[in-house]
Amino acid sequence: MLLKKVIVLLLSLSLSLSVLAGVQDDRKALIQKLIGAEVFQKVEVPGFLPHLWVSHAFYGLSFDSKNSFVNVVYSYYYTQNPDFDLIVLYDSRSGKKIGTFSATYGGLDLH
Repeated sequence: MLLKKVIVLLLSLSLSLSVLAGVQDDRKALIQKLIGAEVFQKVEVPGFLPHLWVSHAFYGLSFDSKNSFVNVVYSYYYTQNPDFDLIVLYDSRSGKKIGTFSATYGGLDLH
């Protein structure tokens, strides 16, 4: 009986990891599409936090759309490493920091 429970638990865990991998693939594909649409320029992790460089099309989006799209980036990197609990946003033209995103601190905060 115990062996059966362990097998069911392992199968469930395996399925969960497979679903998570699929979600991560979907997130990565959306990030690439947003880069292709020039909403984002790039995402990089130069140190301890991911940096998201936004392009001109980002500014034309509604706040809700900006929040949703940056949340995808946050979720992708946070899933890879829970220490990545903050995304720093930069303007791709000026190089200036324009805001942050953290689910812990209320989502998108633009300066």
